[in-house]
Amino acid sequence: MIEFSLVTEKAPNLYLNRDPKNYIRDGEPRALYWHPYRETFEQLKNVLEKGQPIPDSLPIMLIGNNKLSPFHFDIRKKDRSPIGNFSIPGISAHIAFTQNPHVACGALFDRDCRRQDHLYVIPQAGLITPINYQAIYLPTPNQPLHARIVHLKHQEDPDLHLPPFNDRERLAQLFSQYKI
Repeated sequence: MIEFSLVTEKAPNLYLNRDPKNYIRDGEPRALYWHPYRETFEQLKNVLEKGQPIPDSLPIMLIGNNKLSPFHFDIRKKDRSPIGNFSIPGISAHIAFTQNPHVACGALFDRDCRRQDHLYVIPQAGLITPINYQAIYLPTPNQPLHARIVHLKHQEDPDLHLPPFNDRERLAQLFSQYKI
């Protein structure tokens, strides 16, 4: 399926130095401007089903500020907002499409990467399952590779305040292992 290597090199800033492969058509989500995002989406659009778990073999990513801690995985008000018909709270993430933080910030936030932005890419979504989490595919209008990391206890009771601290701590450690 998708080849994804965790070898890191100094990535060129494609947000400032335009790649000729980047383009967007009228009416498309803004994230599709970025070639790696578009390429990943095209490969997966017929495999993914909205509101269903992401296949265990796919990489997932998030961008965090500074060092991740268990408190980064607290459920806040925005994390409780329904996405379509899906109302189980969780943390926003994305199916990984790049290892370049400039491309990631451009596609996700429509801005260049800042000094405090760090990219975390877990090579397989299945790595969060033993920690009692699951990545659910929930595309948004501007981000068709969007996902939500949901704790199993929230699937049973969406009104639960927070997942167990130990699980949030283990999730922070897992993502921290794959910091780019």
